[in-house]
Amino acid sequence: MNFKVGEKIAVSDEYTRTCLAKGFRLLLNPNRLYTVKKICRDFSIELEEIDGNYHFSHFTTASYNTEEFWAHIDDTDSKLTQESSKTINYTFCEDKYLSELENYIKSTYSQHYASKGVQTAELIYSNAQRGLHYTLSNIMKYADRFGIKDGKNRQDLLKIAHYTIHALHCLDKLEDDNG
Repeated sequence: MNFKVGEKIAVSDEYTRTCLAKGFRLLLNPNRLYTVKKICRDFSIELEEIDGNYHFSHFTTASYNTEEFWAHIDDTDSKLTQESSKTINYTFCEDKYLSELENYIKSTYSQHYASKGVQTAELIYSNAQRGLHYTLSNIMKYADRFGIKDGKNRQDLLKIAHYTIHALHCLDKLEDDNG
């Protein structure tokens, strides 16, 4: 996709569908137009309206002067409203544990492993197959030591969940490379 600085762009249907299907939080509003601020060499773009870099594939050229565009916006808004209105009653307090896990993961980015700007795991995961083996080994290590080292250590369970997320990342990377 060739965008130009200053061009108005819209969030792609693919981005919205993927986030909803995988249960990811939508970071980009599909009912809003964004303005391209900068085009980066790594196929990402910066936007005027929000901070951060976003992959160009998350967007499409906005034909915002056409009825077709506004019909799409109304349709997407209706689907998102329906999706977000479904309230889940978590039987096993998953929402609480996901929040705890999110806070744990955030804390790891300020620990000594991340102080140099690149975490060792990033180097290991640069080869997705090696990264997948590494994450699965760590999952087994922390599962095996649970209840032995430091008793029933909650941190070990959080580490297992965190490494599981890393394993999913490596698996997706492998599928993208092979797919």
